[in-house]
Amino acid sequence: MGYLYGDAVESSLDTNYLEFLRAVVDFSVGVLESSDRVQQLEEEVHRKKRAAATEREQLQAVTRQIEGAIQVCLDRAQAPVTNQCVHAIRGLSRGELDRAKKEIENGLAREISRIDEEIVRQRSDNHERLETLLLEHDLPSSRQWIDYRVTPEGTASAELVGYAAAKVSWNLELDIPSDHPLHSPLRVDRLFPQLAIEIPEMAGWVRKRIKLKTHKLTKEYVVGLAQQDDRAVLSLRSNLQDRDAGYDITYVAGIPHQVARLYKGTLSDPTAPEPADAPKLRALLDEVQKALGELRQNRRSLRAAKLDDKPISRHKQPSVLVERLITEIAPVVAEISQHSLSPTELVLKRVLADDQRVEIFLPKSELWAKVEALSADARRVFGPLELDQPNPVPGSLIPPPVTSSPPLVISSAPPDLPAPDLGMLAREASAAEPDGEPERESDDGEAPATLVREASAPVKEEATQVMSMSLDSIFDEDPGIPEPLSSAPPPSKPRSAGPPPPPRRGPPPPPRRGGPAAGPGAAVADAPSVDIIVDE
Repeated sequence: MGYLYGDAVESSLDTNYLEFLRAVVDFSVGVLESSDRVQQLEEEVHRKKRAAATEREQLQAVTRQIEGAIQVCLDRAQAPVTNQCVHAIRGLSRGELDRAKKEIENGLAREISRIDEEIVRQRSDNHERLETLLLEHDLPSSRQWIDYRVTPEGTASAELVGYAAAKVSWNLELDIPSDHPLHSPLRVDRLFPQLAIEIPEMAGWVRKRIKLKTHKLTKEYVVGLAQQDDRAVLSLRSNLQDRDAGYDITYVAGIPHQVARLYKGTLSDPTAPEPADAPKLRALLDEVQKALGELRQNRRSLRAAKLDDKPISRHKQPSVLVERLITEIAPVVAEISQHSLSPTELVLKRVLADDQRVEIFLPKSELWAKVEALSADARRVFGPLELDQPNPVPGSLIPPPVTSSPPLVISSAPPDLPAPDLGMLAREASAAEPDGEPERESDDGEAPATLVREASAPVKEEATQVMSMSLDSIFDEDPGIPEPLSSAPPPSKPRSAGPPPPPRRGPPPPPRRGGPAAGPGAAVADAPSVDIIVDE
């Protein structure tokens, strides 16, 4: 079964790429740590060489000073005993200086040898790191084939040979189970009881001419299959110990290309197989390759590995392999990241059946914890994988923030009511006033106070009616909302007819706070309003 991306989109992956990614990161971290350690050891060698050079210079300066002092003593020493003593001192000083010089050289050699051994061990560990990776996984963009051989003693062995685009090649030893048909030398008749081909040969006693001669291959042993890319050579021998008779069949892209006969140690000229024999020889190769294909996952150990045609255990810059691998797998990791529904995990799904899937996930933090221990320069190699950044996908498990709409405010106050005409209200009030004492104006020419007070009642009633109509229209639209109690004051009772109060004399009353002076227009501002807040 294949693999899907985290959002159930079909992918071209046929293996657990997340497990492979984890193995690649482990391998890369180990190689880069080893490279950093080797760099530190090489820098230590340079420091020790500089220190040894400084000691040699100081020792040479001391030697010159001692020689100069002894020469002065020799020039002044006239007595034989004194002269002998100075010569003895010169010999002792030279011997001690030579011993110190040798000690410096030997100490430096010992340190360099110790460091070189550590460097060799660090580089040889890369062979084991690559072995751990290749025993479980195939490198991307790689070509692999299986070589098979049987020794004269009858021991069979198989190797998985591969080459990847990262310019690394390897030879993996495969384990052949005891119940496998190729565990022991395989005779052709176990695969094809009646297999015979025709090979052109020179024949005739008197007149030599080429004739087709039938050769039976049923008693031949399969002793070897050497492959590389699309070319393969199948070796058949009549005897395991004495291999001077048999056949070598060459295939190109699985099609028989040449057949060469070995007789008494002499190999005949290769000839093209007969058209009727080509399907038989092709079927023979298919059966052998099919049997060897069953051993592909029986990987035992890494026999050899080369990087840029150099053994990886002695390669001076194995970090180039890490850079090539990261560059090659980065697009696949980015594709997985874009289809993962979690911002912090790489997710794949494996199809078990038509109605069954299993989810496989790998936290990015797990991989970044391994990378974070490296130096800053080494961490830059993993930049294309973006292990320290969340997945840039819109389908994240983190829900977007929910924004609520502002509350809807409905006011019962009549909007923008026109100001009443005081003169018209006064005339209407005058017309409704019963016959009696004529109305009198105040000294300042304003309307009487009685008219102002009575004119406010109709305005208040009008405002109350407008408010009630507004509320009724609102609550009638939604019958599920109960009608609130109106907070508007009851309409004022009409004044009983009677003599009007005496006109007010003196200054006019002060204007009301927050509105115009008391008068017929002030009733509108005093009308109470009800605010109803309805949340959407």
